[in-house]
Amino acid sequence: MDRPQTLHGQLYLVAYDPQLHRFRFERDNRCDNGWLFGFALRAAMLTDLYLTGHVEDKQGNAHPTSAARPDDPVLREALKGVAGRDWAQLIAHNEHHARRVVRDQLETTGWLRVQHRRMLGIIPAARLGLYDEDMVSGLADQVIEALRNAIDDRPADPRPLAVGLLAVQAQMPVISSFENSHRQELREMTFAAIEPILGLHHAILNRLTDTRRNTGS
Repeated sequence: MDRPQTLHGQLYLVAYDPQLHRFRFERDNRCDNGWLFGFALRAAMLTDLYLTGHVEDKQGNAHPTSAARPDDPVLREALKGVAGRDWAQLIAHNEHHARRVVRDQLETTGWLRVQHRRMLGIIPAARLGLYDEDMVSGLADQVIEALRNAIDDRPADPRPLAVGLLAVQAQMPVISSFENSHRQELREMTFAAIEPILGLHHAILNRLTDTRRNTGS
């Protein structure tokens, strides 16, 4: 089976933690920071649309182009309602739905499967499993390689590079050790990146600011 070609599909897969054999952010859906993964998936969709020429930036806002609609149904849905909206607002919009539709798509295509088991032999539980852990590990290696090439001023494949920059902002385990060694360079790359990737940074800041304001901290 070929791996997903969409950025949202690839980003979801590299969220898999091979050491724990689970998706970190699936568990985080029940926690306060589950929104971060949803934001990153929304940004991945918009980045894909941007790189494929379906969306462009005009004076800081997203606008659809005259290109034919994308083949992927999740991207077609993401393209709706884009016109004239701020990138950060688009990324923060309906992030719960983004997590659900990407998971459903990956389950339908066979990349994800629900594994039923019993905790302590008594309590029924379910966990998402991967179709091919080795292929996802190879994808993660390509993401790290693209980030390293960009930092070293060497040619970098723009699609795994985009996944890497989104994964950095989403604090994914796949890039944690690499990020610790290159934090400043990755920060500078984020600020110089295309609008949907930079928009994720602003969407996260807006969410954190609102949270602090609402909690009085």
